[in-house]
Amino acid sequence: MKAMRVDGPAAAVQRAAMIFAVSLLAGCGAGTVPAATVTSSHTAHASTATSGASDARGGVRGYTATGSSMLPTISAGETVVVDPDAYAKAAPKVGDIVVFYPPADAATQPPACGARHLARQVCPAPGSQKSSELLIRRIVAGPGDTIKIIDGHVIRNDAPESGERIKPCRAADECDFPAAVRVPADDYFMLGDNRGSSDDSRFWGPVPQAWIVGKVVGIVGPVAQSDTPQG
Repeated sequence: MKAMRVDGPAAAVQRAAMIFAVSLLAGCGAGTVPAATVTSSHTAHASTATSGASDARGGVRGYTATGSSMLPTISAGETVVVDPDAYAKAAPKVGDIVVFYPPADAATQPPACGARHLARQVCPAPGSQKSSELLIRRIVAGPGDTIKIIDGHVIRNDAPESGERIKPCRAADECDFPAAVRVPADDYFMLGDNRGSSDDSRFWGPVPQAWIVGKVVGIVGPVAQSDTPQG
């Protein structure tokens, strides 16, 4: 299922309802939500999301995005609605947008790969430690898949990706990894849709399923001042 998008006045209503439901669940006053942070570890490609909103009925959680890593799919100021139970009975799928913990090595400058590899290969394996930060990216390959990247486009199992909205990628060092690698068992390869300005699995490796927090099931447009509920 693709992430649902809500914009305009309906977005304001949906966001207010989600925050109110979570504040009750968390024992806070209405509209008072403890903040969680989702941030990129690569300063030049920073992408951040903040919130603490959960829906008491379905357990979904909201994160407000900033940064450019997921353009044009997710813009700064938009809220992503995340289902932490999406993979309780089914494995993640290629094309899913997810919130997850990257390897701790993603925080180094430059980001460190968990395994030795050729210069023209993406990082084939993560480090053993999980970061305390959260990122939002798209799954582009799963366990056992082979992956290489040409002009910013994924070639998975010798077939080019299709149907994905990505921004052009022009920097050779970040857009071309023509030597294929195989994704390890239980790991998922994450890329930002803004391939020319994203810190992702290319540099610090795929992510174990256990580090995935949940699936993005909705995208709520930013609330303009005129859309904000009054009173």
